Amino acid sequence: MIFRYLNLNTYILKKTCPSFLIRLPTIKDIWLFNCSEGSQFNFLNQSLKINNLSKIIVPNLHTLSISGLLGLLSTLSLIGRIKSLHIYAPV
Repeated sequence: MIFRYLNLNTYILKKTCPSFLIRLPTIKDIWLFNCSEGSQFNFLNQSLKINNLSKIIVPNLHTLSISGLLGLLSTLSLIGRIKSLHIYAPV
């Protein structure tokens, strides 16, 4: 299990809305926590395969927590992803 912190280049979001991911090498899945703005850029910057993303977990529905979700979902659609993606968020 590998933990990676994604907000390395963004000063404003570092303290308010940290994004990180958990990589499970045995099943080749990646779980993303807090899909904030710039998560996709930092995800690709660390040379991880975006197609291995299987779960997105959003702890709250604040704007900072979901601001990168639309762009990430658009990118996954454009690359022709057919694997299922689970998004968990509070009601």
